[in-house]
Amino acid sequence: ILEIGFGNGASLAAMAAAVVLLVTGCIGATGARRSVSWQVLVLIGSAMGVAHAMGTSGAAALIAEGLVRVTSVAGPLGILAGVYVVTVSFALFIGNAAAAALVFPVAITAAVTAGLEPRPFAIAVAMAASAAFSTPIGYAANLLVYGPGGYRYLDFTRVGLPLNALALTVTLLVVPQVWPLTP
Repeated sequence: ILEIGFGNGASLAAMAAAVVLLVTGCIGATGARRSVSWQVLVLIGSAMGVAHAMGTSGAAALIAEGLVRVTSVAGPLGILAGVYVVTVSFALFIGNAAAAALVFPVAITAAVTAGLEPRPFAIAVAMAASAAFSTPIGYAANLLVYGPGGYRYLDFTRVGLPLNALALTVTLLVVPQVWPLTP
């Protein structure tokens, strides 16, 4: 249940698009090589390795049990909120893909431990990882405008925290309606 795979159609489509761009001359090999963010790839790869290790070593289960113990007083929705907050907290500082990779095994294990449906927890991880607006690090578009726009770090916090709260609220309202928490 904690295996992370890459055999989906989106990966295949992205690869096919890259090949088409190269073959048609829309981008050259040098441009393609320069456009790859090697630091981000290393970070994501490392996070995938850590996530796999967390799943196989039992660390994910230990963290999930603690998360369930702390948040279960608020019921299944509290556990879902806890997973969301943990994910967005990681994403604010290490980036969304790495945060999703690290928290995913914890979220799934937390759901299983609490006797809940895992799918809404996976959706919450994806939503939270994509909603890290409070720092320039957590969201790629923030990094793009950070320097050239003359923004300060706290500008993102001032605007991002209300957006994070809104995204959390919407997620907690919509996810259980579309993907019920209980089996």
